[in-house]
This record gives sequence, structure tokens and C-alpha cells, in this order.
Amino acid sequence: TASVFLQGAAFTFDVEKYTTFVLSLRQTPMAPAVAFRTFSHAKKDPEPGAFLITPMHRIVVIEGLYVLLDEGGWRDSVNALDQLVWVECPREVARRRLIARHLKEGVEITLCAAEQRGTAR
Repeated sequence: TASVFLQGAAFTFDVEKYTTFVLSLRQTPMAPAVAFRTFSHAKKDPEPGAFLITPMHRIVVIEGLYVLLDEGGWRDSVNALDQLVWVECPREVARRRLIARHLKEGVEITLCAAEQRGTAR
């Protein structure tokens, strides 16, 4: 059996804003620039769109835990994507990356605390 290691939940994301963003990339002609939001793990909040996608950007890669979720509003954005790719990595690799991110982002300040937070609940 495959084990899944996820933090967060789909209902905590603003799927309406995400879908609006994805669909805006499909508009012809596309707006002069489309801003995209990032997420601060330290602040636990999305950050306003500091980066822009312009018509000169031919390939846009979108990644995230729920990007391919086949339910509700997520389905609308999935149907607007040209290519879908599922990438798996071993649970321990994902855990090490999560611990490193907690330390880098200042979510935790000690390795012990980051390891504890990085343990599946």
C-alpha cells in the first residue's frame, strides 16, 4: 500500500482564486500580465502576487498538493491544464524536505522541534 504524507487540507485553500488564476492564463488574448500568489510557511498565509506571468512566458508549471484534485472547484482548474504530471517521492525524502523547510522558513528554530512537526499526525 502507498502511504501518503500530506500537511494541510484542500478546504484551507482559496480554490476560487486559484481557479480564476488558472483560467486567466487561458484567456485569449491573455492580459498584459497575470500576477500569481506565493505562500509563506512562516506567516501561514498567501502572499500577494509579487511575480508576473506575461504572454512571453510560453510554459507555466503549477505545482501543489491539490492541483489535480478531482472535486468541486478544483476540477475546473484541472480541466484548464494542458499536461498533468504526478510526481511521487519516498515518504522519508518528503519528511526530510519538510523538516528543512520548517527550519529555513523559521516555522521551527530547532531541529528537534522541526522533526516533531514533520511527523505525520
